[in-house]
Amino acid sequence: MAQTKALQNQVAVVTGASRGLGREFAVDLARCGAAVAVSARSVDELDETARMVEAEGVACIQVVGDVTRADVASACVHQAVERLGPVDLLVNNAGMADGAAFADTSLDDWWSVFEVDVKAPATWIAAVLPGMRARGQGRIVNVSSPAGSTPLPCYSAYCSAKAALTQLTACLAVELRRDGISLLAFGPKALTDLTRATYENDAIPAGMRAAFKASFASDPDGIMRASLDLFRVIATGGADHVSGSYLGDRVGSFDTAEDVARQSPDPTIEAFAAMLQS
Repeated sequence: MAQTKALQNQVAVVTGASRGLGREFAVDLARCGAAVAVSARSVDELDETARMVEAEGVACIQVVGDVTRADVASACVHQAVERLGPVDLLVNNAGMADGAAFADTSLDDWWSVFEVDVKAPATWIAAVLPGMRARGQGRIVNVSSPAGSTPLPCYSAYCSAKAALTQLTACLAVELRRDGISLLAFGPKALTDLTRATYENDAIPAGMRAAFKASFASDPDGIMRASLDLFRVIATGGADHVSGSYLGDRVGSFDTAEDVARQSPDPTIEAFAAMLQS
């Protein structure tokens, strides 16, 4: 990827940044020039992410805690504003999945996926929203998944939660258009701990596991690069014209920067946004 400083003098917040895609997102934002606040539960891994961010020549702060807690979100945003400056970008990356048949899952465990995948993003949005509205600008990226529109066996909580997150993105894009805030649901595709857990999980049907594993077999590094390329387009404002949309991994395809540039705004989102602005 060509390196730019499109986010010079901006501040980003990334949840679930201790490893995997969250770490990749944080480092890539730093390469774009943004100072970054990172949050997760793992102290040692979050330390490593912070070191990698700072190695790109920008400032980084870290807040350790449970992503679902409002006090953790508020503390991270407050420290980011105090030490780095107003928050320009929020990346809601933290997530979890189930991986067992509904009949074999306790309702508490099933609902815990919603706590992380839906409640937590809403909590962090609420934390950054006052500052973004006051400044009349901001960008929020909610990390979703094609699972939100695909009925995957043994992932009823994950699929349902990602559907809810994608719809939350669309609803808030309508509500916050007049405040100058854009929201995108981003479905990355990359070989991470979460994806490995899927094809190593004996509770998942064997055919599904094999197909999932095969989808990463040919070029896992290239798949990661494609996700980061599209993430950069979204994070730097290249998809603001389709605020409220889902971009990224789809069944059988993956959006590119060129695809996004050609896309037109969702007419339903535009119609409801116009109603609120009239």
